[in-house]
Amino acid sequence: KSVEEAIKENEAKYNKTEEDSTEDKKKDEDEDSDKTEEIVEPLLNAALYRHLQSTLGYNKSDALSEVNLTAIEAHHEAIIKILRENITKAKDEAGDMEVL
Repeated sequence: KSVEEAIKENEAKYNKTEEDSTEDKKKDEDEDSDKTEEIVEPLLNAALYRHLQSTLGYNKSDALSEVNLTAIEAHHEAIIKILRENITKAKDEAGDMEVL
């Protein structure tokens, strides 16, 4: 899987609406009633990749390029922003519940 594909999948995961999440949970519960599967997701951590490349001296052709690492960093910042917005929204909604 390419870095671009992994980033797109990860963005889709965090940009889901509440309705999408509810539907996915129902599907997951139905599918996973008897079985346990290992979840495998790409690790999108530019700092870790840079550290490992420098520490191990890994400069082969299959190493992530600086362009890919920069794209991963930008994606990470976007996901952090989405999560912070979700936290703020949840806090606001929780405050509304306390008033009732």
